Amino acid sequence: MNSKNISIVVVDDDIRTRIAIEESLADSGFTTECFRTGNEGIRHILTNEVDVAIIDVRLPDTNGIDVLRLVKEYQPKVLCVLMTAYPNVEDAVRALKSGAYEYIEKPLDLKQITTVINKAIDENMIQKKIVKDTSRDNSNKEGKVSL
Repeated sequence: MNSKNISIVVVDDDIRTRIAIEESLADSGFTTECFRTGNEGIRHILTNEVDVAIIDVRLPDTNGIDVLRLVKEYQPKVLCVLMTAYPNVEDAVRALKSGAYEYIEKPLDLKQITTVINKAIDENMIQKKIVKDTSRDNSNKEGKVSL
């Protein structure tokens, strides 16, 4: 899949972080939509086709893990990467149990973000291919009759 066909959302209240991620992903051919609050991000994700969401754990209006849970409840195919400047084991476990693809500590290594996004997209494409191939195999079996 071409990186230009991937929809990425960044949710972080720090404008410097949003810009840094947006520019880094743009250098790799991705287009991003950025939002300052969890509610803005949720609204966009729930009303648009989004492939990947990069979400800060601490947001001014909500907790990033709560954003993750809502996204996974209503848009389960969205790959979510959580990031935080205040890492702790409890949040990491909650995030991963809630469906986060990855939990990244700040300060961010922008190469790491791009690598994680590419890896997530590759794995998602493989999963989609497996589902597609399995569906095709099952439909072929349904048409066969044994005598």
